[in-house]
Amino acid sequence: MLNIDDFRSGERTFSMLEQVSGRAGRAEKAGRAVIQTYNPENGAVDTVKRHDYREFYRNEICMRKAMWYPPYCEIVSILITGRSESITMQAAGFVKNALRLLERLKQRTMVLGPVPAYISKINNKYRYRIMIKCENSDGITGVLEKMSEAVDNNKKYERVSVIIDKNSNTMY
Repeated sequence: MLNIDDFRSGERTFSMLEQVSGRAGRAEKAGRAVIQTYNPENGAVDTVKRHDYREFYRNEICMRKAMWYPPYCEIVSILITGRSESITMQAAGFVKNALRLLERLKQRTMVLGPVPAYISKINNKYRYRIMIKCENSDGITGVLEKMSEAVDNNKKYERVSVIIDKNSNTMY
């Protein structure tokens, strides 16, 4: 879980390990949880050993502020999928180019990618992801609509799908 390409991986790891270790033992019987990991010094694993929710939160919120992740920004995930890897990759580049319109907006934005999605191929469809960090995802709706129209109007990409997900819960 710690190696999943998602800024929430530490939070998900902490939550799951805390839940599992909390089930060790029953009633008056003492229990013990054994965590096997290649990364024992990771903050999520380390704070679970002490059941220290507050320290985990302090560390996580500092990292998110420094790296400009929620709750300090909003995230828009754009998933580009298609059966041809080269056409899908070209479409992802086309999408990134179309997102240059974000530079004209008065809010801070950051475009990351395109990169292969964490699960890069499903049902014989290649998947690329672009992530946009922004101050207000509703404020970039117009740019997203223009980008989507540009892809839809380009015959070269007629077999490519573009899925826009504002404030997504997953980055797969």
